[in-house]
Amino acid sequence: MISNHLAFNFSELKYPSKGEVSAVSATLPKFEKFGFPYVKELEMILEKGASFEEVKKAGDLFWWDNYLSNKIGKLRISFIISMANFERGVLSDEFSMNVEINRILFEYYVENFYYYFFSVRDTILQVINLYFELGISEEGVNFASVLELNSSVTVDAALQKFKKKVKFASNIRNSFTHRYPLTKKDFRSTIEGSGNDKRFLAGSGQSVAPAKIVDNMKSAVGALHALLTSLQSDITITGT
Repeated sequence: MISNHLAFNFSELKYPSKGEVSAVSATLPKFEKFGFPYVKELEMILEKGASFEEVKKAGDLFWWDNYLSNKIGKLRISFIISMANFERGVLSDEFSMNVEINRILFEYYVENFYYYFFSVRDTILQVINLYFELGISEEGVNFASVLELNSSVTVDAALQKFKKKVKFASNIRNSFTHRYPLTKKDFRSTIEGSGNDKRFLAGSGQSVAPAKIVDNMKSAVGALHALLTSLQSDITITGT
């Protein structure tokens, strides 16, 4: 019987060294949040005569921006740990405990990366909805609803360009969430044809290679940085 278990000590799970973190960090673009200021709500209402709607908008933009910064930080950590373990080596012709541990950590943080990547994207959509006053409920904000109601030509172009560039990243993320992961070797059998022409095919163990995943992560990070940079030129930050 083939064993599906791999035993190792937690002490063997090593986080990236300072040198590894520095090396990977040097490849990451610098992400900046939008910079919406903290809102003193009573002061805005009582001293500046702002409407309740204006105060709520300003406050919500600050908190969403704060949340965006937090998510970007987690995305960065996931990227760094994934890349560090990839560089340590995740493939080997012969069994190696170190390589297996690298692979396990790589796959774990890759999945984290794609989760946070699209969480960052969705948070940006919330900011767009609020700033441009699209009127979409928080629960109803998604790529399609924002594209439908957004009237800014430059924002629309930036979103469309981003969507095109992260199509494969979206497929990977959706496979983690809803389907059999593209990163796992797929040995499931398939049935083709029908009736007398029906054929039973054994799984081949096909999967997306780690190197291709790494390339996609780098491409996705670049697309996200380009989107944020473009949006920041369209969104004006004023004091309150």
